[in-house]
Amino acid sequence: MKLVTTADEIIEAVRDASLVVVDTETKSLRPHADGKILAGLGVKPFNDEGFYISFRHQDSKNARLSELKRVCEALRGKTLVGHNVNFDQAVILQEGIDLSNERWVNIKVLARLTYEDLPNYELERLAGGILGIIDAGVAKTALRAYRAKLARARGVKIDDISYDMIPAE
Repeated sequence: MKLVTTADEIIEAVRDASLVVVDTETKSLRPHADGKILAGLGVKPFNDEGFYISFRHQDSKNARLSELKRVCEALRGKTLVGHNVNFDQAVILQEGIDLSNERWVNIKVLARLTYEDLPNYELERLAGGILGIIDAGVAKTALRAYRAKLARARGVKIDDISYDMIPAE
């Protein structure tokens, strides 16, 4: 995944794509209660390179929020794929951009319909158990270790370290 600070490369990458994976990273899990919680946006055209554009990461070079509008305009008319699209749509809507009328594929809903007996539908479980990606939890484990280290350095609990506190680099 390539870290970018402008929408230019993302716009170029999605230009001819019909299917694009979209994921928001946030500083809270409550977009309706906490307002503007978007830390960054991951965008990956199907069978192409993925991008991450940060907006509110601490200690990072962040993109201007006007770049979010440019990215979202480039996504219009595409089929958008996400793990929890209602959440992603709510987060983006808090920034004043409505993508609810676009075509969305919700992986979590598809998994619930297809695999009714799973104990949960977390992305790591789906990637590891269904898709057979052996190291699906490696990134999550590394992120948790980094959060723990950051929490110790700041003298707070790990749950007090939100995604925006982690540098995007």
